[in-house]
Amino acid sequence: MFLPCVTVISPSQLWFSYPSDNCNAEFGIGQPVNVQDIFPSYLNHDAGKNIVQPYLNSTAIAQAAGIPFLMFETNSASCGGFPGLSDSFGAALWALDYGLQMGYSNFSGALIHVSGQDVYYNVSARIVYNPPEVLTRFPLLVALYTSVLSSCNLDVAFC
Repeated sequence: MFLPCVTVISPSQLWFSYPSDNCNAEFGIGQPVNVQDIFPSYLNHDAGKNIVQPYLNSTAIAQAAGIPFLMFETNSASCGGFPGLSDSFGAALWALDYGLQMGYSNFSGALIHVSGQDVYYNVSARIVYNPPEVLTRFPLLVALYTSVLSSCNLDVAFC
């Protein structure tokens, strides 16, 4: 069997996946994306199911072999996310549903990529409202992940 030989090199299976990308706006590569066109696709249960679907056979094989299967990097969109989508409450709910779907689908863990302060999906970036309230998205996501996902034996990390 091939899989035990792979574990000598890597004791787990690592993957990354984003449902969309903002690379055209950020770096001038790829196709432009209109956020208003894609935002509704994040607001239904099929969103998380569609992301994990290509990995279902692999997660079952890894679980049978006793090898952790990790979503090593993920978030709402690569290349920093989308303004008005990645920094929204809708994206927080999407991330929660997606995380639960990964747990249900035999993922051992996930790393939610938050990058630097200049990206839209950074959960610790400050939001300044007018006037002077300063809030952050970080407590919301931490509360959601730690209260719900920790009880599902799914490790989640913000990196």
